[in-house]
Amino acid sequence: MDVVVMVICGGGQCGGRRLLVAVGVGGHWWAEDRPVVVVVAVGFGLGGCRWRRSGSRQRVLPSATIGYIGLWWVFMRGLRLARRMVCGDVVAGGSGCNGQIGGCGGVNAVKPRQIIPTVRQRTSGRNVRGGETAVPHRRKPIRCRAAVARRAGEPLVMEEVVVAPPSSHEVRIKIICTSLCYSDITFWKMKDPPGYFPRILGHEAYGVVESVGENVADLTEGDTVIPIFLPDCGECTDCRSKKSNLCTKLVSPWMHRDETSRFTDLNGDTVYHFLYVSSFSEYTVVDIAHLTKVDPAIPPNRACLLSCGVSTGVGAAWRTAKVEGGSSVAIFGLGAIGLAVAEGARLCGATRIIGVDVNPDKFEIGKKFGVTDFVNSRECGNRSVSQVIIEMTDGGADYCFECVGLSSLVREAYDTCRKLSLSLSPPLLLPGWGKTVVLGVDKPGSQLNFSSSEVLLHGKTLSGSLFGGLKPKSDVPILLKRYMDKELRLDEFVTHEVSFEDINKAFDLLLAGKGLRCVIWMDSYVKFP
Repeated sequence: MDVVVMVICGGGQCGGRRLLVAVGVGGHWWAEDRPVVVVVAVGFGLGGCRWRRSGSRQRVLPSATIGYIGLWWVFMRGLRLARRMVCGDVVAGGSGCNGQIGGCGGVNAVKPRQIIPTVRQRTSGRNVRGGETAVPHRRKPIRCRAAVARRAGEPLVMEEVVVAPPSSHEVRIKIICTSLCYSDITFWKMKDPPGYFPRILGHEAYGVVESVGENVADLTEGDTVIPIFLPDCGECTDCRSKKSNLCTKLVSPWMHRDETSRFTDLNGDTVYHFLYVSSFSEYTVVDIAHLTKVDPAIPPNRACLLSCGVSTGVGAAWRTAKVEGGSSVAIFGLGAIGLAVAEGARLCGATRIIGVDVNPDKFEIGKKFGVTDFVNSRECGNRSVSQVIIEMTDGGADYCFECVGLSSLVREAYDTCRKLSLSLSPPLLLPGWGKTVVLGVDKPGSQLNFSSSEVLLHGKTLSGSLFGGLKPKSDVPILLKRYMDKELRLDEFVTHEVSFEDINKAFDLLLAGKGLRCVIWMDSYVKFP
């Protein structure tokens, strides 16, 4: 229970009798999944106060009236503060991890955490769609906490920022939980563009719509959503095509419709967005093209995983490579994305899934997601990884996935996949159907080198896969349904959970390779400037 206590004393030298005391208590707690607000106020006055006007006339304001005025004032102030305390508090028990904050050892999955049904705010007879909300603060900026990256590679700074109201085609969402992806770390380390500072990172999240701007028809206050860095506008040629998931909008540090930011610090200086999401803030503003509505019955700390990493890996096997049943797969890098590729390949029916990594402990972890064989690239002796896997698969893997973000590994993966070859007995050409898919994000300017003859003669395919080739608004709900149907494994990806105050601990865990996904739970308290 949260309580606000106020004591207001007033009076002065007013004819000898002059004391007014008003006491108010305001608070709220949760009962049967709904907030209860209680405000109690007591006021009284002693004696009377006299005001001398022109001439000799005197007027007395009775002490009871003074007490009533103080009582009413305290009551209204307490009610206002209590309403602010309740506003947006949608997670039972506030922040934290329900006693399940992970340590540094093992990869024991943390149980899903359910959220309490959202409390829709009252409206004065008007629908809340399209931004027609009647709640006063919905049109105002929100002052809340955010973990701001001030300089490249330095710990995030917890500070208060101001989040502007949503503009046209935008909604403001309250972040319930967010998870740390290695892409956050990649951009956090960048000293030059596209590394921009100060910046609010974070792009894997689960939230609740707090308010909507104009021209928003598909979302309303209280809807549960996951933001996705890849836009799905549904209007451009690419979004309407079944052949691509790449919307024609480009990545920038700003909001992409009017090229301005919705974040400022308390000095009024601009704070940059990240991948249109910026989930390391209690509140953020997101364009509707980047939001996918989800069933509120899905645990937040599972749904947020599909904002980026897990969807990317599963989608790369399912949509981009179109892995076939009975095929062989080689995965370079068994981090969260590589293991998600293994999970996608397992769902597609691959019979042999080979994991490649420098950490032998990853094999035991990978077995949970269908990995059948393991190659430690540091223990291949004089042979390359590609030579080892070609020998293991009698000609190369059918599908190879590079999940680290190194051009040298892209080359190795390309060499590993099955190529066109000549058989002498009987004399014939064996087709090269091998496909290599690139998922890792390398540093800007990295180059790949291939001779034209090997591209022509080997018959292989090399392709990139952004967000696994998935269309966010149509494919992500399919994955969520498969999770709810107990087909898609998400629980095993969550190895740690921390509170928002410990967000830098999540960075330390991922940098040390001690976890797959660390879920960060947000607090519920915000201020309205």
